[in-house]
Amino acid sequence: MKLTFVSALFLLVSTIPTLGQANKNAEALIVKNYKGLPVVVEDVNTSSVGITRDAIKNRAELRVRSAGLRPIEGDGTQWVYVRVNVVGAGFAINVSFRRKVFWYRLDGSITSDVGSVWETGTTGTTPNAGYVMETLDRVLDTFLNAYLKANQDSK
Repeated sequence: MKLTFVSALFLLVSTIPTLGQANKNAEALIVKNYKGLPVVVEDVNTSSVGITRDAIKNRAELRVRSAGLRPIEGDGTQWVYVRVNVVGAGFAINVSFRRKVFWYRLDGSITSDVGSVWETGTTGTTPNAGYVMETLDRVLDTFLNAYLKANQDSK
């Protein structure tokens, strides 16, 4: 009886996605022209629930537009990066802001590369593509809220 209760409780908790703690480095989100936002979506395997890269990209761009921003082609210096991974009934969603970053080497010279400077995400379980996409909306909204707040407050 006790094992059944614990199993049921685990199943209930594992089906509720938990939104990961968003990186609070709002300054890393500040850009010159914040109204244009490049969106890059990681390639996905054909998932067991039928989610495609195109569906994820369309959904992400729609959320960007609904926030009053414009999805644009990037110049490789900054973009929002969306990753959705579905394996069986489990899924993981990660949204990060990536940009060119600089740092000092030990010899004092400066070098640069692309780095993730802000991110949030979640995991969950479901056999339903709609639920995964609704969860993606919530993760994107967390990012977009932080992005808009950082850029509107800095102007």
